[in-house]
Amino acid sequence: MSTRSIIDAIQEFSKKFELSKINALNKKDKSSKGKIDKKIAALVNVLNSCNCFYTTSSCSGRVALIEETGKKHEKAVLWSCHSKITKQQLLNAIKKAMKKCKKSATLMLKFEPCVVALIAKTLDDAASIVKFAKQIGWKRSGIAINKQGKIFVELMSTEVLALPIPNENVSNENIDAKMVDLLVKEINKRFSRTWQKIEKLRQTIKRKF
Repeated sequence: MSTRSIIDAIQEFSKKFELSKINALNKKDKSSKGKIDKKIAALVNVLNSCNCFYTTSSCSGRVALIEETGKKHEKAVLWSCHSKITKQQLLNAIKKAMKKCKKSATLMLKFEPCVVALIAKTLDDAASIVKFAKQIGWKRSGIAINKQGKIFVELMSTEVLALPIPNENVSNENIDAKMVDLLVKEINKRFSRTWQKIEKLRQTIKRKF
């Protein structure tokens, strides 16, 4: 598409934005939880109260054990948690996940930070929220536009953690207690940081929009 065509499409979608927002917010939540994470609900509500945005998905951060085969679309979440964890929780989760994990696959322990996907009414609105989000630590944020002129914004923080869990680590004898303690501390630190950024963004949106 030419630059002129993209601009025209954006302007046309902007005229339909209110109807698009009503339709989107009236749809049933199709996430696995079926509801918005409690820690990010206030931010989602503030965004949806703005005239220039509506949210399409969100996550307040999670720790997960994921089976990966090496192929892009062949992944399975074997366990996940959206709140701080204890050492025993993690040990139990690893043991259960290892029993489910295919021998040919790799079991990955991951922390995924807060993320919000939304639609913006104008390109200026999208650029503004990305700028403000990056200033308070949501560094992995950006904008995309489709052929219909719909402006997609993804706001994501940076507290990523990913490491493989070797098969032998599943037995009580081989589990390094200090390593598990360290992992739990790091995961819980990331939860604290990502939740602080959620609140900072909520306050920023209220002031700026």
